[in-house]
Amino acid sequence: MPDEEGLYSQILKAIKITKQSHFSSIILNTSDDFLHSKEYVILCVQLRRLGFDIKETNNLVYAKLPRSPELDSHEYIDLARYNYKTSFQSMATRFNFNEPLSTFAACTAGVDIHAMENEGFKTTSILEYRPPEKRDFKKSVDKVSGETVIKHNDKTDTGALCALLNSKHAKVVFNEDIYEFDFYRVSHLLPDFNHLHISVQCDDFTNMKSNSLKDNSIDDLSTTIDMFIPALELADMTNTPTMLVENVVNFGKSIECRLLSTGLKWLGHEVKTHNYNAADFNGMTKRVRTYLFSSQLGLDDIKATPVARRAHAWNDVIAPRLNELRDVTHCKTIQKGIDTGRIRVINVGDAIVPTIVKSQSRQVKDSVYVYMNGRYYMPSNDMLKALMGIPADFNTAPFSEEITSEITGQSIEYPMHQAICEKVKQHIYRFVKSFFGLNMLTVQA
Repeated sequence: MPDEEGLYSQILKAIKITKQSHFSSIILNTSDDFLHSKEYVILCVQLRRLGFDIKETNNLVYAKLPRSPELDSHEYIDLARYNYKTSFQSMATRFNFNEPLSTFAACTAGVDIHAMENEGFKTTSILEYRPPEKRDFKKSVDKVSGETVIKHNDKTDTGALCALLNSKHAKVVFNEDIYEFDFYRVSHLLPDFNHLHISVQCDDFTNMKSNSLKDNSIDDLSTTIDMFIPALELADMTNTPTMLVENVVNFGKSIECRLLSTGLKWLGHEVKTHNYNAADFNGMTKRVRTYLFSSQLGLDDIKATPVARRAHAWNDVIAPRLNELRDVTHCKTIQKGIDTGRIRVINVGDAIVPTIVKSQSRQVKDSVYVYMNGRYYMPSNDMLKALMGIPADFNTAPFSEEITSEITGQSIEYPMHQAICEKVKQHIYRFVKSFFGLNMLTVQA
């Protein structure tokens, strides 16, 4: 049944119970409206990841693991009466007062870690995994046997290595898919932390990806529309005091974001969501992002305040580095970008430039080019990093130009992210101050 906001938020409970109980078969009693909802799609994706086959009959959903036995007995569960929260440990016991800004960062290649640590955070634990992509697999013909051989250029550890390389405080790094991560198996390795930072994958929420490709990814389970669920599970299992989630604006408008907010409230968090424009924080791109912040520490308004603009993209970054531009006017992708109207350009004198994307180096139709004297130029990776406000000491030297471009294009906008992290830091320190203040009053009384 829908909740008071019209969401089928009970899917979160159904998924959690299924995973915890290791059911081999499930029958969901539901409605026709639910079977046509986005929540049902998310539920099916999660169940299919667990190996279930699914069919619907007369408002009943049957999910069963292949080759599982038929059982005579069954258990009935009323989801409305199920308490979602796992941990009931108090914050006075759970909170790491020795390191108030201790952090677990997930789904990160390190730029956000660099920005947080420049604000005083200590990222002691990292979880990162770059999923294999079709272009990582190349076919070739064996000259001797004549057989077709598929070679995998494995890049799954590049983000984790970059995050480790650029963190000053990392104690443990998990190069593992967040969908497969089992906190309980490794909890003894994790230092206590007070802040959970997650940048869930944005591909399936961005307008850069076509609807047909989004539908195909649901069919083959390469979709990430349900990545908020393992993020929510991580918040639950760790009983994290605070959590920050960064994504594209479409995520902030989505059912997925609303479900994440609902789940966090069930865990005892207060939740705030804000949209920010990088240009309002002395950034040089038009990058707009949604930030969801949740806290069990008594949420105050942590909304970051815009600052006066000083940076100028052309004057500060491009004009001094014209020698780093590469003329690509002759490339077919330029003409395709022009024909489709999707080409994005930096013109002479521009103070603010278009958003850099993950696929920038592949010269796709949405790549950003410098247009000057009737010619199109590809900016260097160092220029792209500078336009994103990423400091020169952020180290990508061990990685290829393509991987460096990916890491840059999918990262946070550095000045904006640092300003938000400063607000999170103030929020955490306010809790520490109020906690010790209250305890001093108790002692005096």
